[in-house]
Amino acid sequence: MTIAADTDEVVFELERVLPWREKGWVTADTHVHFPSPSTGPAVAAGIFSDIWVYIVATIIGIVLAGLLYRYYLEEA
Repeated sequence: MTIAADTDEVVFELERVLPWREKGWVTADTHVHFPSPSTGPAVAAGIFSDIWVYIVATIIGIVLAGLLYRYYLEEA
């Protein structure tokens, strides 16, 4: 594929990897949660009083997503 200065349109065809709809799931929420901008300075200053929430929630989310995929979405 070559994209030049006179290219007006580029079309990509995407293939669904997971059959979400066939399994009854709707994927409307596509945003990602990031820690707040104050997280980095708090870690650098050694202030960990509230940062545990970001760490624990991230780990729980990863584990739940892995289990969801493993037991409900993975093709046998």
